[in-house]
Amino acid sequence: MTRRERVLSRIVEPNIAFLLAALGVIGLYIEFTHPGLILPGVAGAISLVLALFAFHLLPINGTGVLLLFLAVVLFVLEAQIASHGILASGGILSMIFGALILIDSPWPGAQIHLGTALAVAIPMGIITVILMRLALSAYRKKAMTGDVGMLNSVGVAQTDLDPMGSIFVHGEIWSARSREKIPKGTRVRVRAFEGLMLIVESSQDSPMQPKPPTGGGKK
Repeated sequence: MTRRERVLSRIVEPNIAFLLAALGVIGLYIEFTHPGLILPGVAGAISLVLALFAFHLLPINGTGVLLLFLAVVLFVLEAQIASHGILASGGILSMIFGALILIDSPWPGAQIHLGTALAVAIPMGIITVILMRLALSAYRKKAMTGDVGMLNSVGVAQTDLDPMGSIFVHGEIWSARSREKIPKGTRVRVRAFEGLMLIVESSQDSPMQPKPPTGGGKK
């Protein structure tokens, strides 16, 4: 064989193709969840294209493909649902069996080895679950700064709100407006914004003594 044919024959080898597919999926996933790294995305895209080239030339078993897809679904569910590792274990087993039957060939040398399936399935399952949980945690985490962080915050009325006045919230004094009369010292909750004006409502019926502000100017 020529040098080109030798290189392509290595890529078409089932174990190499499976490794390239796994690296491609992980690389692209890291790039999508952490934009700007560039290297994982480029390496993942190249690996995945080479793996697709190899699988196009290999006899693929549809059941193996379904098992691999099921494994990814189980990994995602494990990151969202506290199953104590049951879904992740099922995903790893599904990926192992899917890899073993992925290549529909009677020749043992033309199939994915058990060692390769284990070496890919276990780390990929752990990495996918960890990265997915980190991404979901960052997505669900409430912003603590800016307008979004101010919504639903509880403060104290510094003056009577009838309907306008000032409140003390997040260490600062803000101008506020209420749809009802709120006496000084009452706890209030921020519900909306109108420019630099906070729209608040009473958070409790009984007033309390406000703590003196320790800095910050009137907004």
